[in-house]
Amino acid sequence: MTYSRDIGKLAARQAGRVTWAQLRRIGVSGSTLQGWVNAGRLIPVLPKVYAVGYVSTSRDSRLWEAVLYAGPGAMLSHLTAAQHRNYIKYAPTTIDITTPRKIKSLPGVNVYARRNIPRTLVNGIPATNLEDTILDLARTRPDLLKRALSQLDYTHEYDLETLRAIPNRTLQQALDTYDPNYARLNEQFELDFYEFCVNHRIEPLPTPNVEIVPGITVDALWPEHNLAVELDGKGNHHSDAQLLRDAQRDMTLRDHNISVIRYRRAQLKREPQKVRKDLESTLRLSAKSTQRSFSTNT
Repeated sequence: MTYSRDIGKLAARQAGRVTWAQLRRIGVSGSTLQGWVNAGRLIPVLPKVYAVGYVSTSRDSRLWEAVLYAGPGAMLSHLTAAQHRNYIKYAPTTIDITTPRKIKSLPGVNVYARRNIPRTLVNGIPATNLEDTILDLARTRPDLLKRALSQLDYTHEYDLETLRAIPNRTLQQALDTYDPNYARLNEQFELDFYEFCVNHRIEPLPTPNVEIVPGITVDALWPEHNLAVELDGKGNHHSDAQLLRDAQRDMTLRDHNISVIRYRRAQLKREPQKVRKDLESTLRLSAKSTQRSFSTNT
């Protein structure tokens, strides 16, 4: 008997991953399965979860591995569901899974045993629904909640009435202080800097990721002050070529009457008060400069 068509359909639906139990339900005997494992036709990736034919790793295949490992009824949840739904922009290092069964967590796979959690397909992979995904964020990562709410608003999924009905104080407080600028933040350093401005009561708050000229988008802009902040991470701001590129960008911005200051992550972490004073001082000076320019022009 041949099972290639059924196995092919199953593997195609699950990013090339299948379980022992699924293959047994198709009708493949245990001895045949063990023979396929021995021959390399099934490659173990997690307990009782296999790649079919060869191991080609992608984000979807890793998600499917975790869902299949957790068994029937399992789904992406918490940070993983939020990222898969594009509510947060960066993928967590650990995959969060909710399942109605008692399953051990593994390195890289965090399993929550919870019953009666509805699931839905998101880009073909089972995940918690909108309400439970947001509620899980409120309970475990409230620092990311505002970003998620802003993304919901940006994609027109923001249903205030539905979210207001969720009985969670952290969520309700986040709704009360909702800020759409969080949807403009692309990475953790940008989020950290914006939160830094919020927590240190920098007024006014900057607008994140503004394109000044084609090809040049600044990380944070105070348009009324003609002031931009660029956030220099380790990866793209250390070689001679990268530093030259930064200098050329800054020169172009000055040609468009935009002053630029740059901060590194270590400064924000180790010297927050110095960064605050420097930023506030620069904003005051730029405000006075803008006022003088306006007075001269009028």
